[in-house]
Amino acid sequence: VKLERQLARAAVPLERAGWNVRLEARAGIAARDLVGVPVELGADLVVIGAEGLGGLRRIVLGSVAVAVLDRSPLSVLVVR
Repeated sequence: VKLERQLARAAVPLERAGWNVRLEARAGIAARDLVGVPVELGADLVVIGAEGLGGLRRIVLGSVAVAVLDRSPLSVLVVR
């Protein structure tokens, strides 16, 4: 419930700017699901946060973000 409220708050400025926002919160394997679920939903863009976890590339982006960038057939926006 807390996560859903946080997602809804984050969507407000995007919706006000005219974006069509669909929020999804699922339990699973993050990197796999962040590649497959947006395709399943017909999304145009994947937006993902980055957190440094190890290794030079992973320090800059985060391991899940790196995996999504490497595997997603969709455009990916990584934010810090």
